[in-house]
Amino acid sequence: VVNGSYVVAGGYVVADAADKTRLAFNDQQQKNKYVDAVDKGLDTLVWQGLASVAIPGFTINRIVWAAGKVKWPGRLKSFGPTVVGLASIPVIIAPIDEGVHQLMDVSIRPAMHKLTAPFHDE
Repeated sequence: VVNGSYVVAGGYVVADAADKTRLAFNDQQQKNKYVDAVDKGLDTLVWQGLASVAIPGFTINRIVWAAGKVKWPGRLKSFGPTVVGLASIPVIIAPIDEGVHQLMDVSIRPAMHKLTAPFHDE
């Protein structure tokens, strides 16, 4: 089940990046649609990969692991940690999204801008 969810999440990441690339490429306002499309597609691919797959997956895994250390009574022992992990999802999403934005604003986005700047002047 877990591996299947990663396949679905990965598919979503790739589909969203492809869609954002297509939209940027078709944007008539853009001066250099090829560079802008690649820039937007890579930004989306990295952001979604971190914010939708890697960081939530790791975070939920650690929450379930920690919840598994609790002395659950009776039948709760088998599904209590999973319920805690699922219940944590609404709580962790906004901080992860904001953290990924901040991380990318000081890392990959400036690097991409510097890398593509010469092509924007054409």
